[in-house]
Amino acid sequence: MNEKFLENEENQCTECGEFIKKGKSVWLELAQDTGDYYFNGIPKGKNLISQGWHPFGSRCAKNKRVD
Repeated sequence: MNEKFLENEENQCTECGEFIKKGKSVWLELAQDTGDYYFNGIPKGKNLISQGWHPFGSRCAKNKRVD
């Protein structure tokens, strides 16, 4: 799913700001219209505009994701 993101990068969690260990980021796509985050990308047919993919730590990703 998120093969396009380099797993050897260190990222900062979008939600809490903590640094995420290399290869442990969970990438969620933000829907600009609703502010919802999607794990598998914005579903087709929802007619939402993507604000891009954002890195999260696993705990924060579980709390923020819609699907």
